[in-house]
Amino acid sequence: MEFHGIIPDKPRHYITRQHITRYAFASTYVTGKKVLDIACGAGYGSSYLAGCGARMVVGVDVSESALAYACSHYTRDNLNFLQGDAVRLPFEDDEFDVIVSFETIEHIAQSQEYVKEMKRVLSPQGIFICSTPHVKYTRHPVYHVKEFSPEEFFSLLEDTFYRVERYAQFITMVTRIRDIIPITEYYGRLVARLKRSLPFKSRLRTFRDRMFPPSSCQHIYEITSGDIEAFTRERVTLLEEKGFFDIVRIMVAVCEKEGNQ
Repeated sequence: MEFHGIIPDKPRHYITRQHITRYAFASTYVTGKKVLDIACGAGYGSSYLAGCGARMVVGVDVSESALAYACSHYTRDNLNFLQGDAVRLPFEDDEFDVIVSFETIEHIAQSQEYVKEMKRVLSPQGIFICSTPHVKYTRHPVYHVKEFSPEEFFSLLEDTFYRVERYAQFITMVTRIRDIIPITEYYGRLVARLKRSLPFKSRLRTFRDRMFPPSSCQHIYEITSGDIEAFTRERVTLLEEKGFFDIVRIMVAVCEKEGNQ
């Protein structure tokens, strides 16, 4: 199956920053726990969680190409990658203490079956952390089977789990405009044209590399504390803390299977 996930070759882009910051948010729940990362993609997030005190992390993805990338780039003693379908997981009931599943549910036609499967493999006192983009603020790619409004997303989870905490990641209107109009792509093409038309190739190459660093996807990308501190605008925040000019870009839910009495 074709891979549509994120390889963090441009970590300064706000969508990649949001992915990284969600994993940083999830990392606060994983110490000493057995963790399942559903739709792990390129594997950088699973690797990060494995390095944040998790007892074991299992990254699962349906894409062979994503898993090949993950296995070749990320190795830890407490990290495994497996191929699997999110609605038919090859695990026993109550097997994981924490399940992380970012930007997954919108790719799955059987939303209710997916949520029930997450609950099945989650331990009684376990935590399920998931996210999905706001239907109003995506580009509606063809591989998104079902996109959700905040109320649709949270209600689906609240119908299944004991308790659901509502979080979100926000963007400003300016960021949204930049999302619609790919300004960086425009300047990238402009630099390429200048390079072809002017004789100062070495100077232009230096300028280009400073403005648009070469892709790091050929190397192992490790999430650092410096990244997380720099990406404060992308932090996961309680939904009710939305400001007047903020746009809910990503909904994030923290779900308890049976409560933590």
